[in-house]
Amino acid sequence: DVFLLAYHYNKAQKFEKAYNYFKKAGATAEKRLAYFDAYNYYVKAYRLLNQNQNVNKSELLNLGLKISTYSWMYDDFQKNIEFLIVLENIALDLNLDEQLATLYFYMGKNYFLIGNNEDAIKYFDQAIPKAEKTKRNDILGLSYCGKGRTYATLFLINDAISYLETGIELLPENEKQEFFFSLGALTFGYAMK
Repeated sequence: DVFLLAYHYNKAQKFEKAYNYFKKAGATAEKRLAYFDAYNYYVKAYRLLNQNQNVNKSELLNLGLKISTYSWMYDDFQKNIEFLIVLENIALDLNLDEQLATLYFYMGKNYFLIGNNEDAIKYFDQAIPKAEKTKRNDILGLSYCGKGRTYATLFLINDAISYLETGIELLPENEKQEFFFSLGALTFGYAMK
C-alpha cells in the first residue's frame, strides 16, 4: 500500500523513497477522487524534494503545479499566492511557458477569490497568450472563464458574457466545477443584460 510505504519510509528517514511514495500516494488519492488527501500527499512530497540540495527544479515545479490544483480549495489564498510566486520564479528561470500559463491562471484565481479583481485580470491576461502560444486550450478556457467571472463581479456584463461564452466552449469535459461556476456567472450576465 503506497500510503503506508510513504509513511514508513518517511519515519525511517529514507527521504528519497518517502518522496516517491508520497508522490504515488498523491496520484492514487487523485484517482480515488480523494482530493484533500492528494493535496496533502503532494505537499509532503514537495517538502521532501525541496529540502534536497540537488533538487530538479522542473520536477519541483511540476509537483508544485499539482499542489496548486487543490490548494485554492484547502489553504489560505494569500499563502497560495506566495507559493505560486515561488513556482513562477522557477518557471521563468527555466523558460517554461506552458507551466507559466497554468501558474498565471491559478494566480488570477487566487486573486479573484480574495477580491483583488485588478490583479486577477492582470494574471488571467498573462495566462491567455501563454496558453495560446503553447496550444493549451484547457488553460485558455479556464483563463477566459476566470476573466469573465471577474468581469461579472465588476458588473462589466458585456465583457463578462464575451469571455465566459468563449471560455466555456474551450473547457475540457472534466472541468465540471469551473463549468458550473462559469455557467452561473454567464446566467447572471444574461439576466443583467
